[in-house]
Amino acid sequence: MIWEYDILIIVMACREIEMGRKKCEKYWSNLGEEPFCTDCFSVSCESEDNKGEYILRTLKVSFYKDTRTLYQFHYMNWPDHDVPEAIDPILEMIWEVRSLQDNESAPLCIHCSAGCGRTGVICAIDYTWNLLKDGIVPENFNIYSLIQEMRTLRPAIVQTKEQYQLVQQAVTQLFEKHFELLSMSDPNQTMAILLHAK
Repeated sequence: MIWEYDILIIVMACREIEMGRKKCEKYWSNLGEEPFCTDCFSVSCESEDNKGEYILRTLKVSFYKDTRTLYQFHYMNWPDHDVPEAIDPILEMIWEVRSLQDNESAPLCIHCSAGCGRTGVICAIDYTWNLLKDGIVPENFNIYSLIQEMRTLRPAIVQTKEQYQLVQQAVTQLFEKHFELLSMSDPNQTMAILLHAK
């Protein structure tokens, strides 16, 4: 899938092991170790940057003689069926994701353990971010309808009440920041200006 769709960014919202249970296969090598190999693919970690709540890895993926660079955003502190303590690190991660890939030429690969709860939260926030950025928020936009529509494509997306509330809070914050940007002299400035403003 990564190769077929020319994916540049992977967002991983789970740990490999959570509460004593395996949640995800490790599909990359540790920094400085031999590449992880499977069939015709090999994956090596070229760099790792710990951002606090998440780790940004630069991965080199090879398929026979063809090699590509991918970026993995690994959100480490997001409990299964629960929510992180703060919204800002999620918004900062999404901003960094979109800084590396600011167009829709290839999809993002977003996953957690089951691909519905935490994955759905990130997808809903990122989708709303892009609506705001592109100035195409529909007049009747609301989170409930967005999640219902997403659930027609992926059942159980945004699994818990707490995850739904997190989406509500994050999207509210996005709208507030967007309105602040609109009041500035250059409305095309990136939201990064306000992400770090207190």
